Amino acid sequence: MKRAEIAYIADIRPKRMDLLRERGQIPFEPPERDAFTLDHAFRLRLMLDLIGGEDDGLGGLAPSDAAPLVVEVMGRFPRHPLHQIEPFDWWAGVAILEAMQGDETRRWAVTYAGELAQFPAWLDEARTFEAGGPDRAVAMRGQHRVVRVFLVNATRAANVVRDRAEEIGIDPFAAEASQ
Repeated sequence: MKRAEIAYIADIRPKRMDLLRERGQIPFEPPERDAFTLDHAFRLRLMLDLIGGEDDGLGGLAPSDAAPLVVEVMGRFPRHPLHQIEPFDWWAGVAILEAMQGDETRRWAVTYAGELAQFPAWLDEARTFEAGGPDRAVAMRGQHRVVRVFLVNATRAANVVRDRAEEIGIDPFAAEASQ
């Protein structure tokens, strides 16, 4: 797929996509010229949703944080969201947690990929562990606070990519389009 096609499908201006690529802020390894796939378009669309701020003044994550988050959550879905068959929407995002450790406040991020209904239970579990692992969290159990949460609808992003691909004549279910 060509640059103009992925830009259309992911709903991004080509110049903005180029700028993100120049800064190393895209959620995939840049392919050879004109070798983009629907997976690339999906990852880019998901990242753009995490960044937010579609001219409404409501921003989300920085591109430098959103790109690696997309890379990390992609391995957590049961299958690629472009091929989702489950009846419930899948969501992707990050929770920023904090806890006091002595006189210092420590913050860390934990990523999420799954159904929205499962998020509260996941967040409760995430609050009992820290980035260093469960052994270090025992002394801090119950002290973890949620600072903020960013979630985006990955199923919606997949639907946007599939719909826009079909608009320009690309079959979103063709194996070569999504690999």
